[in-house]
Amino acid sequence: AVWLARLGKSNWFVLYPMIFMLAVTLTALVFLFLKTLAAGQWLLVIISAVLFILAIVLVYLAITKLIAVSRQRVAAS
Repeated sequence: AVWLARLGKSNWFVLYPMIFMLAVTLTALVFLFLKTLAAGQWLLVIISAVLFILAIVLVYLAITKLIAVSRQRVAAS
């Protein structure tokens, strides 16, 4: 979505599936975290927590880049 936005093309057709896939993946990761936490599997708890944090960072970076591209497009108009 960010790549298409940077090219100046419409990205809505990849944006909605991306949001859905991200929500499903993060939900599964939360369930895995809770299941491994209850079982006391600390290595998997740490790995799933790190993956969740990395996913949130990735979302933050993508949103800030999309906002920047949008502002550049408005300034160029």
